[in-house]
Amino acid sequence: MKDIDFKTLELIAAQPFEFDLEEGFTLQSYQYEDVSLNEIFDLLEGAVETYNAIAPTLSKRLRENAEQEIDFFYSLIQKRLSALIVQPDLLHADSQWVTA
Repeated sequence: MKDIDFKTLELIAAQPFEFDLEEGFTLQSYQYEDVSLNEIFDLLEGAVETYNAIAPTLSKRLRENAEQEIDFFYSLIQKRLSALIVQPDLLHADSQWVTA
């Protein structure tokens, strides 16, 4: 493995990271289709608690990324609740939600 000096690492770190978080979250949302509403609430709670604990130490870009992650989990909850309003019988399909 080639040794990289610190100045090279600084230059690499300064490069903009080109990744569309919105697109990433859209792709990620498919893996949450079968997750219970309680689990999504837990994920949102974990993201918010972590954000509140470390936000003051994060760079602006990392804070914005964390806020987008929180918005993502919030939107998943909104979509799930909207589906329940349209089809209330889905409520019984998610037994963890019914017992909560």
